[in-house]
Amino acid sequence: MDPSADDSLLKEETILNLNKQALENLHNPSTALSNLQQAERILLENASQNLKNRLKLMALTFNNFACYYKRMNQPNVALLYLNQASKLEYQTLSSPIDLASTQLNLCAINSQLGRHAAALENAKQAIKFFSQVNENELSSNEISKIVAAYFNAGTEFEYTYNLEEAFEHMQKGFELGKKYLHLNHPLVKNICKSLNNLKERKERLKLLADERKSERKMQKIISQSISPPPLNRNTGGLSKKSTSKRHFASFGQTMVSPKYNPLKLPITMTMRHDRLIKRDIDVGLKVYLMDNDSKHRTPHNVRSIE
Repeated sequence: MDPSADDSLLKEETILNLNKQALENLHNPSTALSNLQQAERILLENASQNLKNRLKLMALTFNNFACYYKRMNQPNVALLYLNQASKLEYQTLSSPIDLASTQLNLCAINSQLGRHAAALENAKQAIKFFSQVNENELSSNEISKIVAAYFNAGTEFEYTYNLEEAFEHMQKGFELGKKYLHLNHPLVKNICKSLNNLKERKERLKLLADERKSERKMQKIISQSISPPPLNRNTGGLSKKSTSKRHFASFGQTMVSPKYNPLKLPITMTMRHDRLIKRDIDVGLKVYLMDNDSKHRTPHNVRSIE
């Protein structure tokens, strides 16, 4: 057997082991970083330029660098490594599972940075890649990644206030988890809890919308009941019919319109009342929409290798 081939296989195995050790040592950051830097040095050596899977191994290492920097609360650095890993995976035509895993990690980082539109696109891309594989041929770990993709997409749809899509994607993830995992799986239990919260949120928003609709209807009734006196089309002023009683009112006497109802608010008070109602409804709806935002679930971060 060719000695160079043996050397290449040995280097690939060493790089894989270093990446695995790095993930196992994330609780010990200095050791994890040392493992990843050692793997990177081997990949950058001149003697490693001809490694068959060099770019794929580089993408794997960059992915795990991102996991490390996310753990160290440096999401911007993690994002740089993930973007480089994604480019390398496209160049090397990596498997759909690897492509989807990187998109899931990108989703987690973008969501952490508050870039929910970008995170949603990452989750959609992950679902697209997972759709290219047969679910029945996947391991439980790979199935959990698919479930996480649907859960992440639902979470990001919820962040963008698209509750219908959020519910649909979470429901899909729950069905897959129930079918291939089990109901006591942590991810499945988390999705079940999120679905219940989402149902409650949809019901409360519907109630607020119905109340707002009723308030608008009441405002319309009030505005129609307090209408100004009709104008005379010929003179441009008040019609004779509407001014007859006003004309003979003595000085200091309160003039009463034929349609005046003392139980109804004057027009100026009504307009102010309308504005207050609209303000209260808008503020209440906004406060509710942001309710529990601080308790939103952090999208499930999937590591590249176990």
